[in-house]
Amino acid sequence: MENVQAFLKVIIANSSQIGIIIIPSILFIPTIKEETTIQICPYLEASFKILGRSWNGLIIHYLSLCPEGKAHFSEMKRDLPDITPRALSLKLSELADHGMLEKHVSEGTPVIISYQLTEKGIALSEALKPIQEWAQKYQTIQSEQENDHAK
Repeated sequence: MENVQAFLKVIIANSSQIGIIIIPSILFIPTIKEETTIQICPYLEASFKILGRSWNGLIIHYLSLCPEGKAHFSEMKRDLPDITPRALSLKLSELADHGMLEKHVSEGTPVIISYQLTEKGIALSEALKPIQEWAQKYQTIQSEQENDHAK
């Protein structure tokens, strides 16, 4: 195609010398548009694999609101009533595996288990603040009374 375009340009440039009459409005030189591939950022994709899972973002947010980014399992179970204790335990382990929080087990009786945000988890909780601001501006939340009436 490039050869054809180059050939036509030479003919147009020399049309008066070789006796060819060219009507510009009729001449059309098609160009081939190259496809561009959009690549998703692999870091953002990896982050959404963590945040996109149920409860993970809310647990990070919850811990960020706690003093020193730390809470006992029993406090989280109390304050996040919609998650089962088993699911909470699994999610906390998952977040610990991702380096977002650390599990602390106290010695003695009774054993007290607490979780604390790591530097990585704190950084993520800071990154969630603009999303929270967006949500407060654009999301509509039904009150519990409205939900009860809908049932």
